[in-house]
Amino acid sequence: MLSVRAVYVLRSLQVNDCILRFKYSSTTAQPYLEAEADKKILRDLLETVPSNGSIRFLRTNNFAGFSFDLKRLKNIEEFLYERDGPEHEFLDSELEMSRRKFRKECDALLEILSLNTWSTERGFQSVPQEWEWENPKRFKDTVNEIQAAAKAVCTTYDELVRFARKQLAV
Repeated sequence: MLSVRAVYVLRSLQVNDCILRFKYSSTTAQPYLEAEADKKILRDLLETVPSNGSIRFLRTNNFAGFSFDLKRLKNIEEFLYERDGPEHEFLDSELEMSRRKFRKECDALLEILSLNTWSTERGFQSVPQEWEWENPKRFKDTVNEIQAAAKAVCTTYDELVRFARKQLAV
């Protein structure tokens, strides 16, 4: 027969063993659960900003005095304004840094466009064509700034998607 103290020690060891097993199993499951959560965030990102939407438009559009429909940037606007809460953040810190970099570039592009393009008679946006002959330096600098911002959005998008796919093995 075991003494009261021996029974207490045995039960303490059993409880500690259960706690350790629970702690160990939850920490080994954690990376898997985080990866699954991040896969959902990536899926949502790719549905919100598909490569054949606003990104394709930015890759192919010439902003040098040619008008464009602002609706072509709706994917980026939705990403910025509808997907800005913590529920849209990656759990992996490196992925989240990459997502934030992409958001920053998207925001910079939209700001440059809002400050340097005006509505045309047809309801599109354009860098004012008269700048081309009235102030060629301003026209050239503005177009170059817009083109560089568009390229930065596409580059950070590509980096984010490639990095996320590699990290999450999708």
